[in-house]
Amino acid sequence: ALPTAPDDAAAPTGAAAPSRPGPGGYPGGVATRRMTPFYRFAARGAIIPFLKGVSRQHVTGAENIPRDRGFIAVANHLSDLDSLTAMRALVDEDVPIYSLIKSGLYDAPVLGHVFKAGGQIPVYRGTAKAGDALVEAERRLALGDPIMIFPEGTLSRDPLQWPMTG
Repeated sequence: ALPTAPDDAAAPTGAAAPSRPGPGGYPGGVATRRMTPFYRFAARGAIIPFLKGVSRQHVTGAENIPRDRGFIAVANHLSDLDSLTAMRALVDEDVPIYSLIKSGLYDAPVLGHVFKAGGQIPVYRGTAKAGDALVEAERRLALGDPIMIFPEGTLSRDPLQWPMTG
């Protein structure tokens, strides 16, 4: 379970209000991102070894990853492996990443359990619950968690793999 930020509204009248969290939602402003054992196993024990077998990855700029607060990582969606390769770059730096994913993947029989246990955020497109994903992403950002989004929300359909237009 993710920690929650203090709620000043919950303090009884006359009682000392809880201290406000620093940047990243943590007292003192230092986010202590920890991968759950499942996340660590899935990422380092299964996904990353698979990716190393089917692809090459060279990452530059890892020193620019914020270590003291949440952030939003943004990428185009050109293949089925985009979220995994982006996750690999961050997990290699000991930064767990939480992606907004379409609910169809989240509800899949086996894969869905992996996404749920890994703390990924489902997006229920075209429903009254669609905005819930943004509320959850904002909550996690405030707690110091990094969020991955793919603005197109789906794979590019352009034959040259250019970003889609609205």
